[in-house]
Order: sequence, then structure tokens, then C-alpha cells
Amino acid sequence: MQRAVQAVKGFYQIFQSPLKVETGMEQKMKLDTSYKNAFRNALYVRSSNMLTGFIDGILTSAFLGVNSMAAYGIASPYFMMNSILSYLLVTGSQVLLTSKIGLAQNDEGKNVFSTAIWLSFIISALISAAGIIFAGPFAIFLGASGEAAKLAPETAGYLRWLFAGNIFHNFVSVSSAPLQMDGGSKYVRAAGITTFAVDVSGDLLNIFLFKGGLAGMGVATAVSNMCAACVCLMYFFRDKRLFS
Repeated sequence: MQRAVQAVKGFYQIFQSPLKVETGMEQKMKLDTSYKNAFRNALYVRSSNMLTGFIDGILTSAFLGVNSMAAYGIASPYFMMNSILSYLLVTGSQVLLTSKIGLAQNDEGKNVFSTAIWLSFIISALISAAGIIFAGPFAIFLGASGEAAKLAPETAGYLRWLFAGNIFHNFVSVSSAPLQMDGGSKYVRAAGITTFAVDVSGDLLNIFLFKGGLAGMGVATAVSNMCAACVCLMYFFRDKRLFS
């Protein structure tokens, strides 16, 4: 029960942190820098995620045919919807982390990091489970109905794999800010490059070798997110690190 209360308090702090600006020029400069870093990190991670969807669209249009492209178009709002929660967590947690670390409150900073990671995992797991189970109704909600009803199975198959990779994508998003603060920006950059490289390779293998259709494109996206998460996890094997 106590852990649950602490998690709720941490969640509240994360989302309220941008409003907690202390007086003093030094603290203001730290927070200004924090906002800039948060924006840069969020933009980089978000760009990598949106790029995988863009690549799926290009290759689907070129090789999988009109119906698959239409199904992809129906499912595409998922990418923007999935970015909202991770963006809020990234921005709020980094601002609060910067203020805590700047005031030498490292233990509180570690608690903020742990809270953000666990909340991201729990919420992402729930969303992924619901998305996988209810992919069919969600496809219909997005537009696979009426004359487009025949596209519902293909759209749902693609969405299931996108939801499966949701946990890994949000882990990368939330952990990217703390990693950069602790000198681990190389892990964030490597994760972005890994996402792109694995997704492109997986898409091409799906098209020319496995013949998995649009669902196979979703598999490639999920695997690319998983590989990016593994890159970020390498940070926790460092001998000297601030977060654990």
C-alpha cells in the first residue's frame, strides 16, 4: 500500500513539475536548460518513432498494394496517439530530475526516475494488452468500417504488433532524458539509429523473404522498438551511473 501511495505521489510530481519554478537566477537557468534538453530529447525520440511509421508507409505503398496501403492509412493515427503519454512523462520527469539533481537531491531524483519508469511500464502494459485484445474494434473505430470493412482484419493485424512494441517504445522515451543527464546521450542516439536500421531491414526482409504483408511490417516495427530498448538498457551495466 505504501509503495502505491509513493507511486501516485511521484506520478503527481512528474506532471506538476513544470509548474514548480523556484526563485533565483541560477535555478531559472537550470530549468530553462532542462526545458531545452527535454524538447530536444522528446523531438529526437519522437522523430525516430514517427520515422518508422513513415518508412512502413513508403514500403507498403511501393510493394504491398492498394489494400495494404489503405489499411496502413487507417492505422496510422496510432503513432500520434502513442506519443502523447510518453511526451508528458519525458518532459515532466526531466524537469523535476534536473531540479533535484541540481540541488544535490540525488536520492529524490532516483525516486523520480524509478516512478517514471514503473508508471510507464504499467500504463504501457495495460494499453498494449487492451490494444492486442481489442485490435479489431479499434481498427473499426479508426475507420475500417462501412465500405472499408474488408480492411479491418489487415488493419487489426498491423495494430496488434504496433501495440506489442508499445512498452519498448515508451521505455526508450522515458529513459532517454535521465540517460542524457548522466552522460548517456550516446545510448539515446544509438537507440534512434537502431530503431531506424532494424525497422528498414525488417521491412525489407518481410517484403522479399517472409511475405508477411502489413502485419509483417508491424512485426518489424515492434522488433525495432525492442532492440532500441535493449540499447538503452546497456546504460544500466555501466560501473558508474546515477540512476539504477
